[in-house]
Amino acid sequence: MNTAGKSLSAAIMGLSLLMSGPPALAQAHSNVRQPAAEIHADVSYTLKTDIGNQGMTFVGVGQSIDGVVNPTLNAKKGDIVQITLIDGDGAEHDISFPDFNALSDHVVGPGASTVIVFRADRDGSFKYFCTLPGHRAAGMEGTITIGAAAAAAAGPALANISRNPAELPAPIARTRPAHVEVKLVAEEVKGRLADDTGYNFWTFNGKVPGPMLRVRVGDTVTLTLENRKDSRMIHSVDLHAVTGPGGGAALLQVPPGQSKTITFKALKPGLFVYHCATPMVANHIANGMYGMILVEPRQGLPRADEEFYGYINHFEERSGRRKGCARSIKV
Repeated sequence: MNTAGKSLSAAIMGLSLLMSGPPALAQAHSNVRQPAAEIHADVSYTLKTDIGNQGMTFVGVGQSIDGVVNPTLNAKKGDIVQITLIDGDGAEHDISFPDFNALSDHVVGPGASTVIVFRADRDGSFKYFCTLPGHRAAGMEGTITIGAAAAAAAGPALANISRNPAELPAPIARTRPAHVEVKLVAEEVKGRLADDTGYNFWTFNGKVPGPMLRVRVGDTVTLTLENRKDSRMIHSVDLHAVTGPGGGAALLQVPPGQSKTITFKALKPGLFVYHCATPMVANHIANGMYGMILVEPRQGLPRADEEFYGYINHFEERSGRRKGCARSIKV
């Protein structure tokens, strides 16, 4: 074969090797997981590895598992589950869900991450863990519950503690002052803050905001505050419509299981805030203990087609700790 023929033959062989690739390279490519963005996951969780006082662990990131060590993960049967693993300690780790034939790549170095996706195709409770020698025994093991098991683990549905904005007293039709009796109950209840997140709210009458109170200038108002016996805190009421020490709060500091009553006269028309005034006052307000009292003028208010009542309560989550603050809106 002449020189040109040899060159052409070598070029063809080189192209063939380039297209087929060495066996080791082809095998490595066959194990590459598809990017998570190409798959729609029904349930997604992020876990970060940690080495600390509790040994080697997985720690939840975000959602209801934020900061939870070896959290229980939940999904429905048939869900596509996406797990993101982040190396939080610099050591080498992986994560395995053997009952679903799911094993991640290894992560090595702070911030390194990998993603696995699998279908939860059976009901029950199953273990996930790190497969590296000794890591599971050192504490890197958790549980995923599927279907009926997940529902049982989740417990009863969280209550919606938001007050219906259409829930307010009707306009006052009478033209003479009257004696009005009001009862507020301080209740500490666990309610739904977000779809999968609960929060221990402090409330008046079990909802946030507390009920709207409605009286008329000249009315004599008898207000009773009851604090449920299962409460952990003392609670009170400061009504900005009341002319008196602390809007009545000085007389309405009520320990759990007790009740107290005050009587006042509505002297000035307007829309006023009421709130718990037990130290720390800001904590009681932020946790849900606020509402409004409307004192109508003697001649009443102009007729409206519809009336609504509401407050804006804004929660922020910073470093795993939630902070709330209340803002009133015009009625």
